[in-house]
Amino acid sequence: MLTWTNTAALPGTYTNSIKVTDNNVVPPLSATNSFTVIVTPAPPVLIVSNLLSSNHSFEFSFHAATNTT
Repeated sequence: MLTWTNTAALPGTYTNSIKVTDNNVVPPLSATNSFTVIVTPAPPVLIVSNLLSSNHSFEFSFHAATNTT
């Protein structure tokens, strides 16, 4: 089993290769397999400020990062 938690990788597509070897047989056996990991941008953190409530409605404001979708 392989477990991976993204902490700093930039968004993009990454190809990873894993090789396993059994040295207990002659000749040693091995296998290699590759897989792709797609890292997506982290979701934005929404910080709500200036929350006002009246007449069954509310008004709020928040800051958003520029040049993002």
